[in-house]
Amino acid sequence: MAVYVPRYRAAIEIIDDPLSQPADLEAYPGYRIYRATAAELYDPSSFDLLEQRMARDAGIELPALTPRERAAREALTAFLDQALGVEEYARAMGIPLGSDATGRTSGAPR
Repeated sequence: MAVYVPRYRAAIEIIDDPLSQPADLEAYPGYRIYRATAAELYDPSSFDLLEQRMARDAGIELPALTPRERAAREALTAFLDQALGVEEYARAMGIPLGSDATGRTSGAPR
């Protein structure tokens, strides 16, 4: 299934996840489709760029994240990774999430 973001009337298709389905525009008429890789969604910086684009296309002014909000988003990413096994799922499906110079997966708190 695609990821639907009602605030922006957007659907995100995860192009490198073999279990992701195309957006259902019959069920979500008027939604714009954005295509992204799992790594782009998992990495806070890449996700910020996508969110800014969706907001701009929807005509919504998106305020910059404060350092506290950015830390909260990274903590949420880490929690979801642990709770849902995002890295394990990606590895099993052959989806590269990438890593930084220290070997940590992109998006993990530093």
